[in-house]
Amino acid sequence: MYTARPEAPLCPVTVYLCEDTIDGIFTAIYRAWSDGTSHTDVRVRTNDTMSLFETYIFSESDETLARKVQRSIIQKLSIDIYETCYQAMLSDDDKKASTLYHFLQKAFRCGSDILNRLNDPDVFRIFELSRTVGHDRRQRQRQHEGDNAEPALFLRAQHVRDAALQTLDRAAEARRRGQQRQCYGPCIR
Repeated sequence: MYTARPEAPLCPVTVYLCEDTIDGIFTAIYRAWSDGTSHTDVRVRTNDTMSLFETYIFSESDETLARKVQRSIIQKLSIDIYETCYQAMLSDDDKKASTLYHFLQKAFRCGSDILNRLNDPDVFRIFELSRTVGHDRRQRQRQHEGDNAEPALFLRAQHVRDAALQTLDRAAEARRRGQQRQCYGPCIR
């Protein structure tokens, strides 16, 4: 359940904890932006210990808020930035939500030129997470083609990631052919 930020915070940093889903991360980012302070962060909920000098707000997924963030990224920045962020969110990294939040703060200040600023640690980390997910997918494809038989056990997360990455591949092919995209991924309707 979402709880609003306290009126007179005693702690200097407010952390929005979210589910490890795309909608969960985007919802927490929306709520952190609406809070309007510069001392906010977004993290995926884990069983880590909490800090004494941070205020924690548990953010539940809200599909409409997540769609607003997705539309803002696509319309105000670019589809390439959205696809990079989407792939980065599919990674298993514990700090992906925080990195994405700080990356998007900088991206909305700088515009679509942010992709050229690889010397920035958040930009570099987003590219690194995105590249890792793409590399893992290609490695699984090669392994699958080499075995010529389907492995006995697939994790549900791998199926979701593969489906999302196939959607991104189809979008890239459509863009190369000059067609306009109708759908921006499995999360946008």
